[in-house]
Amino acid sequence: MAVGKNRDVIIVGSGNSGSLAALATQEVGARVLILEKAPKERRGGNTHFTGGSYRFAYKPDEVRGIIPDLSESELNSMEFEGLSQDQFYGHIMRITEGRANPEMVELLVKESQPTIKWMTAQGAQWEFRPEDAAALKHGKIHVGSGVQWLRAKNRGEGLSKNLFSILEKRGIPVLYGTKVVKLLQDRRGRVCGVTVKNEEGFEDIEGKAVILACGSFEANREMRLKYLGAEWETMPIRGTRYNTGDGLRMALEIGAQTAGHWAGCHAAQVDVGAPEFPEMTRTDDTTRSGYQMGIIVNVHGKRFVDEGEDWRPFTYTKFAHEIMRQPQRMAFQVIDSKMVDHLSGRYNKGIQVKADTIEELAQKLEIDVDSLVQTVKEFNAGVQTGTWDLTTKDGKRAVGISPPKSNWAIEIDRPPFYAFPTKAALTYTFGGLKTNRKCQVLDNEDNVVPGLYAAGERVGFWHFRYMGGSGLMLGAVTGKIAGAQAGAE
Repeated sequence: MAVGKNRDVIIVGSGNSGSLAALATQEVGARVLILEKAPKERRGGNTHFTGGSYRFAYKPDEVRGIIPDLSESELNSMEFEGLSQDQFYGHIMRITEGRANPEMVELLVKESQPTIKWMTAQGAQWEFRPEDAAALKHGKIHVGSGVQWLRAKNRGEGLSKNLFSILEKRGIPVLYGTKVVKLLQDRRGRVCGVTVKNEEGFEDIEGKAVILACGSFEANREMRLKYLGAEWETMPIRGTRYNTGDGLRMALEIGAQTAGHWAGCHAAQVDVGAPEFPEMTRTDDTTRSGYQMGIIVNVHGKRFVDEGEDWRPFTYTKFAHEIMRQPQRMAFQVIDSKMVDHLSGRYNKGIQVKADTIEELAQKLEIDVDSLVQTVKEFNAGVQTGTWDLTTKDGKRAVGISPPKSNWAIEIDRPPFYAFPTKAALTYTFGGLKTNRKCQVLDNEDNVVPGLYAAGERVGFWHFRYMGGSGLMLGAVTGKIAGAQAGAE
């Protein structure tokens, strides 16, 4: 453990926010150490299991500077709408129902693109995947303001490997299998190190500052029961099994103030056969987010959400929560053969039910036959004329039904028909710590807890809903800031 002594900055957690915090710390000349609870073969936190997408503000003419590797032919084949800072800010405040801290939202929005460019300079590798982000319009790949078009090469697994490769090249040490159990303070109350537990026992590691980048409490059943409710106690988890709220507990023990929606969480629809925890090699393959192509019904064959309410990144967490309110907490995404090719390839890796008629489909699903037939019949009758266009909110509605479908409504009438059974799975929880713009943790009187910083999921930010690509972006922004600030102390 000698490597851990007399470090300037100690970072708890090695995911997106922790790794970037370490790079930012080293960049200002400070010595840094990362402590990771998981063994090396399960490192990377939730980052490893993400889709690797980042949402940030940009103008169309800034794309070249964001992805320098794009060729002229590739760039000329694309049409970007852009996402202004005002739009990004407005989106977050809308989905959080105005509860998000305006100061922290402004920080995320303004620092989003500079942080992406900084990550590129550090060695981050990106890819543009048009089949995931957009569709053809006017002969070009159209990228709307609501889509996530930039992601880490090879998704979350690739992002995690890329970040660890950079850390190793920079000589930044990571101690695996090392659980932080206590924050140390000096006589003046300054955080000056941590107590850790590993296979050798307990030991204190000293530092001038500590950054908590160790995720939320989604893998802690007791905390889920306490803060989210009984229905979330036995939920499958989409990320790491090592996020058990340790950072929160330690910070609260020394008087840190809470922030964010402690009764809220990020969830998504997954294949009904998804395990309690994902495999390290499957990452987000079980996610089911193609519901715009058809309808979602419950075990009684009834619709219960407006599948075209908004862009997918704005609704997928909301709909997962709606599934939790349905009988048996199950749902079925139903489409026909003309839409199946629009689905992501991950749909081929789970449970799929196929039939030549809606009646047969319901029988195979073992749900109410008459009800599903009636639901599809009424939906088809309500579909309005117009051009179906996935590149925009096309206003092609299904009306006269409850709930209506506001966009992307198209008849389910061409056999064979497909159904994909889904359930909700928990990604991370929204309850966190209150911080200022420097990512310093605050106490209950809004005073800085000296020497203590928070980044990523540890920052209490989200309320009610979440917007796709914003979690990794928040982690990157807060990680970079926390690392630079802590390193400068």
